[in-house]
Amino acid sequence: MADNALADRMVAYDRDWAFALHAPDFDRIKYNGRDMYLGHTLKAGESRTFESQLQVVPNGDMAPIVKSEAERHGEATGTIQGQLLADNGNVPADAIVMIEKEGHPYAWTLAKDGQYSMALPEGKYQVYGTATGHANSQLQSITVSADSEQTLDFTSLKSPVTLALNVEEAVSGVAKDARVTIIEGQAPPVEFLGKRTFFTDLLPAGHAELKLAPGEYKLGINAGAGFTAESQTLDVTLESGKTNKQQVKIPQVTFPNRNHWYGADLHHHGNVLEGVTPPEIVVRAQLATDLDLTFISDHDSTINHKVFADLSAKRGVPFIPSIEISPSWGHMNPFPIDNGAALTVDPGTDDVHTLIDAAHEMGAEVVPMNHPYNDYGYFTNLAKDAVPGGETDRFDLMELNARVDNEPTLKKAHDMWDSGEAMYLTAGTDTHDAWNQLTGRIRMMANVDGELTPLAFAKALKAGHGYATQGPILYPQNIMFGESAKAGDKWDINVVAADGLKEVRLIGQGGEVLNSITINPEESPQRLELSLPIPADAEGWINLEVEDKDGSTAWTNPVWIQS
Repeated sequence: MADNALADRMVAYDRDWAFALHAPDFDRIKYNGRDMYLGHTLKAGESRTFESQLQVVPNGDMAPIVKSEAERHGEATGTIQGQLLADNGNVPADAIVMIEKEGHPYAWTLAKDGQYSMALPEGKYQVYGTATGHANSQLQSITVSADSEQTLDFTSLKSPVTLALNVEEAVSGVAKDARVTIIEGQAPPVEFLGKRTFFTDLLPAGHAELKLAPGEYKLGINAGAGFTAESQTLDVTLESGKTNKQQVKIPQVTFPNRNHWYGADLHHHGNVLEGVTPPEIVVRAQLATDLDLTFISDHDSTINHKVFADLSAKRGVPFIPSIEISPSWGHMNPFPIDNGAALTVDPGTDDVHTLIDAAHEMGAEVVPMNHPYNDYGYFTNLAKDAVPGGETDRFDLMELNARVDNEPTLKKAHDMWDSGEAMYLTAGTDTHDAWNQLTGRIRMMANVDGELTPLAFAKALKAGHGYATQGPILYPQNIMFGESAKAGDKWDINVVAADGLKEVRLIGQGGEVLNSITINPEESPQRLELSLPIPADAEGWINLEVEDKDGSTAWTNPVWIQS
């Protein structure tokens, strides 16, 4: 419940616009966000009306929104005003005065030509000035009373610093794509002032020039962190007006490509509908987490395909075109579809068979079902008899998704394997905002002999030659996932966990743990070479779960036991 919310309005904004929904009836916060909702129940034949106000502002200034809110509540206001300048006397770009209440962001106002004025409801606030790349001014505590006027000037904002980063693999010196995050240090309080997360350039690879406020920073450097390398940190002091050059070396722990293993985040959005990440940032984000193919699956749209293909081609990286066909009863990500292929059916009205036919007409080799047990997942709605067309066995893959509880999906996979059904796994993050969500934090690894192409990758997954992972990297030696073995055989497999290994579990029919190897947490090695005996009484299938010391897990497709 939103009992401690600072306001009853929600705001979407950018530099040039703001939309505010004033919704006094809304009383709760959901989905790990800050949007408010109202829960209510309607009986048959009942109706209710809820009144809200939508306010549109032609810039990113919150002052008109706060004023309207105060008028709606009948609150008395006072005014703060003054000027905002850099330490060189210039008016900085995107200068704002930030208002906090009870230690949390409350609102802000833009300083036009270095001047600002804002009405605030009576109360206690903390106020500071800031601007793109400039250091925040000192925080000032104020009390606003009815009809009061206060002048607060912020005239010594320290000017920006350029941090020039070059990231490379420690031994070979090869440039590494990377994700750079502010862990400690000044982060912009409003996103149009700058980001807290950055990505190295598409070209040249491994290079980034960041405009940051002066001060002391601890930066996180992720170049396949948790998968092929450990996370690195960089401590740096940035002085106003200067360029600081830093070289970051990443010791790579394992090289999957040398063993024909390749990874992709097979559920990722760009900037269509509720997605907010431009195509180039998506590509840079996917490369930064050491993925080998780029992928996009916007809701019911292929409008971004050409630009994704062009961006990927600049780096010689295969691009998997997809689309998230998004009926309310079950989403699906067919791939690889023809580049730019148009969806010719209506996900809102057509049945499951028609949609799968359309996916194959678009060129898809595989049709995965996404997050099958969330509110708009296929199995959830099949159980409610809410899937038009009913049950089908024409899905090829079943998704493990970074944003949902995957236990029901894993149990369903075990049930299907028990019955001999070759339903294999796929995996994706369902990222909509690559700056604030971690691309690639779950991914699908596939074994592809020969040339790596989107079609070859899809065919490998269709054959079961893959595994989903949140970190551990697996190298089966004598028995490939999706293939067959005999009870009593030994399964040789090498496992690597950049963050250290915790446990290896051999799973069998019904999800039963047939054997487990628990590693001493004080040792927690990065590598193990295993020779696992397949129990003589094993039937149906076996698979592996490998967990690192951070709880990140890899789940393999099954190996089928020959009777």
